Amino acid sequence: MFLLGVGRWQPVLGKGIRITTSQWLLRALLYTLRSDREWLSGLKTVVCEDLQLLDAVYEYSVSLLIHETQAVPVRSIGLSYCLNDPTNLAAWLHVWMQAMFSFRPRDREESLTVSVVGFTIPHSGGLCKGMSKPAYTAITEASPDENVLLFIPSRSQCQNVAAAEAALDDPEVDEELKEEDREFYIKGETFDESLDLRISQMKDYLDALEYQRQFRDSRFLSQLELKGRSFSVFMEDCLGQEKRMQSRRTVRPNMWEGTSNTMFYRTRPLAQEQ
Repeated sequence: MFLLGVGRWQPVLGKGIRITTSQWLLRALLYTLRSDREWLSGLKTVVCEDLQLLDAVYEYSVSLLIHETQAVPVRSIGLSYCLNDPTNLAAWLHVWMQAMFSFRPRDREESLTVSVVGFTIPHSGGLCKGMSKPAYTAITEASPDENVLLFIPSRSQCQNVAAAEAALDDPEVDEELKEEDREFYIKGETFDESLDLRISQMKDYLDALEYQRQFRDSRFLSQLELKGRSFSVFMEDCLGQEKRMQSRRTVRPNMWEGTSNTMFYRTRPLAQEQ
């Protein structure tokens, strides 16, 4: 939205896209409140990501932006992770709890067209395909002149799946991607960067855990068990399946399908017999 000039904020000349954090947006807005609002006349679309992380600064900056653009035809698009149930959705829309399945204008403060699409399938290529159509339609077709609030799965979780599905949209790509072709889409630099980040974080976590040993505080262990259990369960499932395959000495597939989720954990090679 802004370029930082010599001692002041400079509006962007011509068409452009600016990505900013909520803190910098707030600083920019507070500056314009004391000076000119010329840049607002050229603002067309505002996309607010990660609304589930809305804090005081984020809320204040978005509120100021909405207030300052009341007389300007600016379209706002909000992106958030999926919420747990209709109760949360009702709270977001300021809907009276007894009427949470009614989204009539008198039941809410904001003018908003609501389209709810639910998914019961697990995180997979099918889910990515399923969510892409209503999200794309909501942004480009269903309400091109209205504000939109989208609740979608985490894009960081869907990134690799989305890349593979995008390849299938290419008419030159076969419907069934070969393994070596799929690697081009899902084993890119972003995968390595993400995995390196996770490994680095795990090393920091292990150092922090080792430091806690000297205090012998059982409350820390109880919280670790409570809040870190999901990752432990995931890795236990992966390693447990690997051990079972090792014991059977059978041909191991690159992936397997569990009872509720499809696991994309590749089992390691069999240990060489002595």
